[in-house]
Amino acid sequence: MGVRQSRQLETLTRTIINHSSSVARELTYEANSDILDGYEWVATLDGKTSLVCSGRDGKVYSIGSGPMPPAHFSCRSTTIPVVKDEFTVVKLKGMRPQVGDTTGRTSAKTTYGGWLKKQSKAFQDDALGPERAKLFRTGKLKIEQFTDEHTGDTISLAGLRARYPVVFGD
Repeated sequence: MGVRQSRQLETLTRTIINHSSSVARELTYEANSDILDGYEWVATLDGKTSLVCSGRDGKVYSIGSGPMPPAHFSCRSTTIPVVKDEFTVVKLKGMRPQVGDTTGRTSAKTTYGGWLKKQSKAFQDDALGPERAKLFRTGKLKIEQFTDEHTGDTISLAGLRARYPVVFGD
């Protein structure tokens, strides 16, 4: 088997495992919907995370009506349950891994957009592309505005200009 086929097999395997895990989580959420407010999307904090996943990171969705990973081939995102306040015994202060200008752990409450704001200009340019990174750095657009909310498709720069003409000075 060649290198290309090996990578394709790894991507397919990762995607199938993520899908199977998501189906199991979704069934668990549905079975426990009486104690859950929904589920939260959790994306990987690094420079390889897709725009759709970075834009969904930290968003809470209703059980049975929101998107579930995988959002695309080789998706590394996951979800976690959001327990209703009346059933929360202890509020955990978790940490999540990060790989950027600094590698280590950060607060579990940190979203991809909040984390990316703390990275260097070069890292942001590499992760988003220079034009999107500039719009993000200046606060003109949030990370979730780079994708279509319903389909998860990345919006082209021309599409962003059409949606947000004021941002581009048009």
